[in-house]
Amino acid sequence: MDPKMTMQVPDAVREVAEKTVEQAERAFDAFLSAANKSVDMIPSPSPAADISKKTLALTEQNMKAAFEYARKLLHAKDMQEVMQIQGDFFKSQQRERATPEKTCIKRCPS
Repeated sequence: MDPKMTMQVPDAVREVAEKTVEQAERAFDAFLSAANKSVDMIPSPSPAADISKKTLALTEQNMKAAFEYARKLLHAKDMQEVMQIQGDFFKSQQRERATPEKTCIKRCPS
C-alpha cells in the first residue's frame, strides 16, 4: 500500500463522522458531570473519595485525548498522515501510562 495514497472521503461522510464525535463528547461530558456529582457526595477526606476523584480526572484526560485523536483522524489526507497520527497517539498514551503519578498504586490503601 502506497503511504502517500490519498483518501477520498466524501464531505457528507466526514460531516457525519464529525457530528458523531461531537455527540459522543457531549454525552461523555454529561456522564462525567453526573459522576463528579456522585463523587462529591462521598464523605471527604477519605480514600474512596480520593481514588474516585483521581479516577475521574484520569478518565476525563484519556477521553479528551481520544476525542482529539478521532478529530485528527477525520482530517487526515493520506495513509502516511493516518499512520503518523496513530503513532503520535500511541506514544502519548504510553508516556501517560509510564508516569508514576498517573497511577493510584502508591495511593491505594493496602
